[in-house]
Amino acid sequence: DVKDFNVTFWLICVICVVYYVAIFPLIALGKVFFERKFDMTENDASWANSILYITSAAFSPVSGYLVDKTGRNVFWVSISIFFTIIGHAMLAFTLVSPYFTMSLIGIAYSMLAGSLWPLVAYIIPQYQLGTAYGVAQAIQNLGLGVITMLTGMIVDNWGYFMLELFFLFCLFLALLTAIIIWLYDASHNGTLNMNNEQRQEFDKMKQAAEEADKERLLSVNAGGEGSSQDVLQPQTDFQIRNRYLSRIGANLPSHLAPFKGIAYRTLR
Repeated sequence: DVKDFNVTFWLICVICVVYYVAIFPLIALGKVFFERKFDMTENDASWANSILYITSAAFSPVSGYLVDKTGRNVFWVSISIFFTIIGHAMLAFTLVSPYFTMSLIGIAYSMLAGSLWPLVAYIIPQYQLGTAYGVAQAIQNLGLGVITMLTGMIVDNWGYFMLELFFLFCLFLALLTAIIIWLYDASHNGTLNMNNEQRQEFDKMKQAAEEADKERLLSVNAGGEGSSQDVLQPQTDFQIRNRYLSRIGANLPSHLAPFKGIAYRTLR
């Protein structure tokens, strides 16, 4: 099943890695950075470092509600990455208070979480969602584990300014990936950047199509072969699975191409 996930899913996984490496290692290394660059006391640096999570916790319900009401998930992902870039650029090139910059990054971080992760459910069939989220989480954790060690090496050898440049590089890569998702989805008549009204209309059409398929499944064509028992009880689990994949519009794997007729046979 994993090999059949479409390209958009893997692009989302890229964002999961290259965006979050500019968040979690920042928290791990931020306290000493604030003490050295901004001459903050240990207590003030700790507070500034914690502002990101505090702001994110406070703003997450608001950002989730906003995404639900407006849709346009890919747009919000792009905006979130853009403002995270601004926050890191301020940390790297200005003396603006870390309280402000970390608050800005915290708001952007909460917005990204509320708009990015639901995208998986829009492109992966329901019966594969557990696998998809597990794969995405595994890729994210692996990437964070490797890159966190790299960030420590950067600080030890080149200092915190180079670390911020590395964070900015990762964020620009995340923004580029989000733009690619946006363009790819638009060119394939996708649903990822629909507004709320368009998505509701799409869901209604999808539900109506599923109901129509269910009705056809429960009825037997007068001129068709076989009985209603044949329609309702396919001969093998293989037929059941392929028929389900056909109903939800999933593409059968290439190695099952010779059996595509089986998937549709019972829907005559």
